[in-house]
Amino acid sequence: MTKAEKAIKTFQDGYSCAQAVFMTFAEDLGLNAETAARLTSGFGGGMHIGGTCGAVSGAIMALSLKFGEGKKRTYDKTAEFTDKLLERHPSLNCPELLGVDVRIEEDMKKAKDDGLFRQICDSLVKDACEILEEMGV
Repeated sequence: MTKAEKAIKTFQDGYSCAQAVFMTFAEDLGLNAETAARLTSGFGGGMHIGGTCGAVSGAIMALSLKFGEGKKRTYDKTAEFTDKLLERHPSLNCPELLGVDVRIEEDMKKAKDDGLFRQICDSLVKDACEILEEMGV
């Protein structure tokens, strides 16, 4: 099973997009899965404030854990990651990617009913993981 496949399964098992991405890489970086899940528990669904996609947040945490010996290097890796993800997706913002705002009950229902998490979030989780691997995480 590839890292991307593992992360998608983790997401489909009920973890957030942020948790799925970060947990997939955390153990290889010296952090256990339980701690990784707890650290990222507030970042899914754009931090549930309509912000940055959780898959992006989880990936940036993995980059920081791998390359975080200095801010400049981490910022450079973050910019590289986000540039590569933007080649595959039109935004880094959760509501823009989903076309709904998960903070709004009706929008969350629509996202579930229309299968947006499977259609869109699975792809973001997969792409985030593939890009992290390409970057040597």
